[in-house]
Amino acid sequence: MSATKMVAMCRDVDLPVGKEEVVFRHLRDHFGKKAFDGKRAMRMLGDDYVPVKAKHAMHSYVEGEKEEKIHFSYKDIKLAVTRAITERLRALSGQHGWEKLKKIKRTDIMNGGDHGGGAFQAGCNICVSFEDDDVPSQIFDLCLAEVVCRKLSAKEYAHLYKEGDPMTYEFMNECAKDYKDSKGKV
Repeated sequence: MSATKMVAMCRDVDLPVGKEEVVFRHLRDHFGKKAFDGKRAMRMLGDDYVPVKAKHAMHSYVEGEKEEKIHFSYKDIKLAVTRAITERLRALSGQHGWEKLKKIKRTDIMNGGDHGGGAFQAGCNICVSFEDDDVPSQIFDLCLAEVVCRKLSAKEYAHLYKEGDPMTYEFMNECAKDYKDSKGKV
């Protein structure tokens, strides 16, 4: 289970942050360490980081059939990307110094998603390149949302989200525009 889904589940039942770790420690002991994301991944989604919102929508997979409740969870994209880049730069600052890290050549953000294991996950891949060749480019992934459902078409996914919800590709692409290099390229 991804950290996004774990935190969304805890928020749904109003489980306090300290109790989350206790519950998942027991679940990891029972199901194995690889069944759930680690403590660090959960902390990155905790209250002092980017909040995870959980919602649901009614959807009929076949026209005329009874609608089913589909659950989904997501994070604020702009906030998640900003904090992820900040955390990565902070981790590098001790090794390379802030002066080299301030000179970012470009930031590439690629949005995408995949369906597997009974859920659709949307996220982005971020690549931060620096002007100084001594500083290696930083490449990392972010899971931004998860929809627990059977496989849906793009049109069906669009049906789940209201205008302005942070899961539409239009919204994700709009967010990427905020991260431009010095030449105005995304």
